[in-house]
Amino acid sequence: MASLIFRLIFAALVLTTAPVTAAATDDPNYRLRLVSNLGEPRVQAVAGQLPFDVQVKPKLEKHHALYIETADGKISAAAAPGETIVQAVPRGLHTFYLIVKEVKTGREIIRSAPLNLDVRRYISRKQP
Repeated sequence: MASLIFRLIFAALVLTTAPVTAAATDDPNYRLRLVSNLGEPRVQAVAGQLPFDVQVKPKLEKHHALYIETADGKISAAAAPGETIVQAVPRGLHTFYLIVKEVKTGREIIRSAPLNLDVRRYISRKQP
């Protein structure tokens, strides 16, 4: 009797943990790097645009997508390896992340180290 109970508990444990284990092994180990093309930590956004250099290795799987987002969630822009320009960045202190998400569910797979930038607006100095 004890043997039967032990087998049932073991089977239930295997069934409840198997999907979590399988999902975790499906995600590749990405190495992400997000760099400001304007230098750091103080940058000037020309017309609210900030260029970033996006690096991801290994190559992104088809069911994953890249995003550049701020810590507060106010800015979220689709990204691609290479140069990506983020639009409508307001002045102030921002923390940016490069994030890999699952396309269908939006589940976050991994995020890069934070990139802290002090964003200033570029003001053209026309001479009279």
